[in-house]
Amino acid sequence: MNIDLMSLLIGIFSSILAAVSVYITKKIVRKKLEQKIITLKNSSGGEIEIITENNGESNIRSSFNDAIEYEKSVADILRSLNFEVEETSLNFSDKGYDLLLRSGDRLVAVEVKSHSKPLSANVVKETLRKFPSDIDDALYISKNGFSISSIDYIKKINKSIALASGENEALAKSIKSALESKGIASQTSGRN
Repeated sequence: MNIDLMSLLIGIFSSILAAVSVYITKKIVRKKLEQKIITLKNSSGGEIEIITENNGESNIRSSFNDAIEYEKSVADILRSLNFEVEETSLNFSDKGYDLLLRSGDRLVAVEVKSHSKPLSANVVKETLRKFPSDIDDALYISKNGFSISSIDYIKKINKSIALASGENEALAKSIKSALESKGIASQTSGRN
């Protein structure tokens, strides 16, 4: 084969490879830019973090309202399961959890996320880092499930972490099952 022809073919192949690389990079960057993390703080130092699609103020407001409503529904479900629940996310500085559940002498930190995607390992790592030392167990609740990396990370660190996901009836069943799997019982569940 002629050296000029070979050089031409290599040049064409390199150009195609570069174009494909640029296309893939743009897709990845565009996807990352579609989400925006917003942290809202109140006058007491309480924080709530929401992740929203990056398409305007009305979506941010809607995402915030969805996050608050989802957290309230989780608190209601836990109370309906006869747990003592303290809502902490907007009352205190960020400790990495939204609700504090008491089960006898055990303290269970409950982190609630209503992200549009499965919960990532990075979010789990960040919130666990903030937990106070008196926390015995954790319950992560994600509206849209958990990424494989978050599940692998939780298995690797070998802490008492329960996972629940979903909405409405499915969420209530998932929470109950997750807590039972860790031996966490409500105050009245043993009295029936």
